[in-house]
Amino acid sequence: MEAFEEEAFSGSEKKPKCWRRYVDDTFIIWPHGTSSLTVFFDYLNTLHSNIKFTMETEKDGVLPFSDVLVKRTNNNKLAHGVYRKKTHTDRYLNAASHHHPQQKRSLIKTLDHRAETICDDKSRPEELQQIKEALTKNGIDRVCRIQRTKVEQQLTTYAYLPYVSGVTDKLKKILSKKNIGVRFRTVKKIQQVLPSNKDPVPRILQLSEGVYELKYTCGKSYIGQTGRSIQCRIKEHQPHTRLGNTDKSAIAEHVHINENHKIDYENVRVLNKTTRIIRESLEIMKNK
Repeated sequence: MEAFEEEAFSGSEKKPKCWRRYVDDTFIIWPHGTSSLTVFFDYLNTLHSNIKFTMETEKDGVLPFSDVLVKRTNNNKLAHGVYRKKTHTDRYLNAASHHHPQQKRSLIKTLDHRAETICDDKSRPEELQQIKEALTKNGIDRVCRIQRTKVEQQLTTYAYLPYVSGVTDKLKKILSKKNIGVRFRTVKKIQQVLPSNKDPVPRILQLSEGVYELKYTCGKSYIGQTGRSIQCRIKEHQPHTRLGNTDKSAIAEHVHINENHKIDYENVRVLNKTTRIIRESLEIMKNK
């Protein structure tokens, strides 16, 4: 993008006063008027066939950029605070959830750090009040002081344990005496533990591409190839066979000509998963 930007600036008579890019979003200040901004925007979209821009301009002196809400004041200076989408619900990790207390403290630390780094002096108190109200909605009604801890000694071994309140904390103290660090993880949810009511897809059908074989009840075979999952290709054959679309499936054509013949979709055999077009031809020749 650096080369693109250099080309864009060198070829434009009017240039932005400010150009700040973050990943694929760019914030600019354009002091030359709306009409020339449109000309500059159209010019950018002509420079490279694979690089196209969309544009959003300020509304009522306000423009969101990533997590930052930029405001233009009456004296044409910039103010900035935290940006939240209209769909934001202030829903965070609930105090009653079964997570290690450190994870809940980390939430507070993250929100506080964002307020400190993004907000200016004027908007920071309002943002901190917003954070306090959001945490209260999530059951966190006490201010947690985050203290700087001592530098941990170098640990060479770690144990990953499911967090169980009142149990895992004691294990951590015991293991730390043996120079073993502990990292907590949440246990599986009920949805993850209960078995699925769907029949599992055989792993062989999940292959992304390959040459496959289907058997007819008459003993003959159909050999085909696909660049997608074999399961997806098989599912395409089935409705063609049922509806008699002989122009879209050789299987449907065979079954249509031979009414008593059926295809065994349950026992698919994968012959090869590389160089599928050549392998398909070889396998067809072998089965003639």
